[in-house]
Amino acid sequence: MVLVALSELPVPSVNLNRLAAGLGWEISRMSHQISRMDEAGLVKKTKNLEDSRCFDVSITAKGRKIAEAAIPLQSKEINHCFSEVLTQAQMKALIEISEAISTHMKEHHPLNKKVEK
Repeated sequence: MVLVALSELPVPSVNLNRLAAGLGWEISRMSHQISRMDEAGLVKKTKNLEDSRCFDVSITAKGRKIAEAAIPLQSKEINHCFSEVLTQAQMKALIEISEAISTHMKEHHPLNKKVEK
């Protein structure tokens, strides 16, 4: 989840607290997860330049490679759970609903909002 979120960001890095809020995780859980992923070389954790109490997180090349490698597995699982179960009309409705939600999330998701100072 973390790698996918980071790989889809329109910016190179995100504040750890904002990432936690965007994924619905507690900050302490996110902090521990990011520390483990940083040690594994999947993400890079750096001090925020504007607030030294905070960290920014970015995905590394290794992390991006793993996120991209998961796409075929995710696609297979989606097909198993949806395409093999729903009718064409149900799939069309699901796609329309998903696109509406996706558009809303792109415009209003906490990870994409600018921080006001």
